[in-house]
Amino acid sequence: MLKFFGIIFFPRSIGCGPPLDINILLPTILTTVKQIEDAFKEFTTREDIAIVMISQYVANMIRFLVDSYNKPIPAILEIPSKDHPYDPAHDSILSRVKNLFSTESVASGRR
Repeated sequence: MLKFFGIIFFPRSIGCGPPLDINILLPTILTTVKQIEDAFKEFTTREDIAIVMISQYVANMIRFLVDSYNKPIPAILEIPSKDHPYDPAHDSILSRVKNLFSTESVASGRR
């Protein structure tokens, strides 16, 4: 039996216009890191995708891509999986937000 690790990609609009291309990848033990990288690159460049939900476990496999992604849309959301709990220390978006707030508080003189 294959175990699924989740990467789920949501379209910007559901049910509008022509049928969309496939917008989901459910990696299994047999899925290669290259396949995950290719899917991430494809889904983050498509105009019909607004949010990329990726399990943190899978995001850690392609961390260099997730960390280097800097566009607002599609937004990247790292979520926990059933077998791998969420670790805020590995969430690149949360790290950016913390840095933004710490930079603003230093610039304004607050601590």
